[in-house]
Amino acid sequence: MLAAGASYIGERLPADGTPADQLRAYVAANVQYIAEHRDDVRVLTSIAMNFTTPDGDSKLQHDASVYGIALAPLQDLLARGQAAGQFTDFDTRTMAMTIRAAIDAIGPQLWVVPDLDLELYGRELTALVDRATRTDPGRTG
Repeated sequence: MLAAGASYIGERLPADGTPADQLRAYVAANVQYIAEHRDDVRVLTSIAMNFTTPDGDSKLQHDASVYGIALAPLQDLLARGQAAGQFTDFDTRTMAMTIRAAIDAIGPQLWVVPDLDLELYGRELTALVDRATRTDPGRTG
């Protein structure tokens, strides 16, 4: 499921787009993939949140992949946007973690709000990320 999601998202990133275009596409594609695979995401979330080591410790506390090296491509995209003058100055790791956390929060919410409006969530999150990263606060799109 994770590999399929990565492939789905990768196919939707405009290869010749600007970093800002790619970031918007990244956020939108993540939410769209979740919307198209609600039940699978709910199950995967449940497994991830309840997976423990043989000692009973949460496996998530021992697995840095979600917020470890997996953030590198997103951090790189953010750094490219800064270098191109499209994104304001911010710590790319903090911003990448924030974006991932907003996306990853959808899974647990699907248990609480099964009919969560993911079209709206995707639009709002994409707009929020755009406002948080852009250099010109008055610019839209």
